[in-house]
Amino acid sequence: MECRSVFLLLLIGVPQSWCHLCLIFPEQRGAMDITRSGSSTCFRHGAPCGGQAPETPGVTPYMGGQQMWIKIQQNYNHYEVGFPGYMDIAIAPLNSLDFQMLAFTPDYYVHAQDHQKNFTTIVVLPNIDCDHCVIRARYNPHKPGETIFYQCADIKIKKSDGLTQTPPMSLPPLSQSLDPEYRTVRKKMDVLRHRNRFGPKMDKQYVFGLSYNPFDKAIVNFMNISLTTGYPKYFDGVDLIIIESKLKNDVTKRKSVTRETEKIFGYICAAIGAINSRGNYVGLFHDEKLDDDLAFNFMEISLHGGNTEFYPIKSLKAPINAILPYSNGSFYTFSIAEGSDAGDYAFELGTLIFHPDHKDYDPWYQYTPIVKTQENLYINFQWAEYDPIRHLVYVLMGNENSPDRLQARLYTFSAFNTEALRCLTWAFLFNERQWHLIEVDPLTGKSESVFQIASFGYFARYYGGSIFNGISPEGILYHVFRLADTDADVIAAIDIAKKTVTFSEITNLRSVHNLALVNMP
Repeated sequence: MECRSVFLLLLIGVPQSWCHLCLIFPEQRGAMDITRSGSSTCFRHGAPCGGQAPETPGVTPYMGGQQMWIKIQQNYNHYEVGFPGYMDIAIAPLNSLDFQMLAFTPDYYVHAQDHQKNFTTIVVLPNIDCDHCVIRARYNPHKPGETIFYQCADIKIKKSDGLTQTPPMSLPPLSQSLDPEYRTVRKKMDVLRHRNRFGPKMDKQYVFGLSYNPFDKAIVNFMNISLTTGYPKYFDGVDLIIIESKLKNDVTKRKSVTRETEKIFGYICAAIGAINSRGNYVGLFHDEKLDDDLAFNFMEISLHGGNTEFYPIKSLKAPINAILPYSNGSFYTFSIAEGSDAGDYAFELGTLIFHPDHKDYDPWYQYTPIVKTQENLYINFQWAEYDPIRHLVYVLMGNENSPDRLQARLYTFSAFNTEALRCLTWAFLFNERQWHLIEVDPLTGKSESVFQIASFGYFARYYGGSIFNGISPEGILYHVFRLADTDADVIAAIDIAKKTVTFSEITNLRSVHNLALVNMP
């Protein structure tokens, strides 16, 4: 049956608010206003300190070799799908550019960009005497058109006799990772399930994803998630162990936990995944030696007892935001790059074609651009889908200046024509925060609500949760919702034709990423 509509899950009626990084403690140089998103005091560029002059450190010194509490605010999120950036904390003496890394975290996908998220980290200061040292906070978003954000604070350090000893951290049990108000959440979900007790069954499909231990980021695990219980478990013992430098087919060498391995985790879980024509899970993988470079490795995880394979990608010029299978060993890709003029961007539809092993070469994927179009406002990638009936690629792009309302434009790319059609799509704006299934005509941009998934108070304002390959052959759309005011999640099975929904048991999927649906016989 020909697909004539695009279905989206949208949060309706979220009030709009209006850009990046502030150093809260120790307090940054110059003025600081973190009460609103878009504060100019968090919008500073230019290494090493965002153009702010040095200030006199406080009278009381920090003790070298001791712990120091540092707090920053990501005032506005600029996550780049497929090529996520990072935030880091470093230290150097005044007038030195030789900064020593103290803390590092990959950027993450929050969808509502103006989230004003605070991050707290405990670092150990170098055991030195320093009358004027500089703490530098940096946010490199890797997003076209966004340069690195900088903040600095001035401190004094006094050398101490030795290092303090701290006990090792341990991973809390799953029950403790759920919100303390679990009983209230449970009652909410019981009510929601009763209202939707005639929804579709969830027993013919499986969801796979990538997970990791927050205290041992050197290992990424491949997980199988039950659609009924929501419980994630290891899939046949498949562990993706971070290795040094060049990637090999036999992933055997484990590496110690460093900022590079955290960086790799940020890349491998960069919101890109797919199920290929062989029914295997595929994604992108970064070489750990290239902190700010593109993903030049294609990863394929066998779901049928085979190996995990890594293949080089050739001729790639811009980061990939989406990979869409269209035939055996072939994928359409979508990328965003800076345009020829300042403030403009180029959207590029391309292909990744597998080249098998020949006599003198290892197998690889060849990247080839096929369609380009210019844009200067709708530059926040949201989602992409391929229509195999009409050979069209749909790409949903959000307005850079409308982070909450999801004012969006749906681009329709033809794989056979060198042009892109586009139409404007607006979210419904009601007085209450509700989750609706939205139907969008990709040719006209007309959108309308199909039915309400949940009313105000059940699910959090989070625009993630989409599942790759997320519609089953029976027309069931699968999506992960975050419960309001808690760290718990549920998986929803939405019957588009019958307008019904079924929810899984309450679970926690916060450390499982790049979810993809696999249809089993």
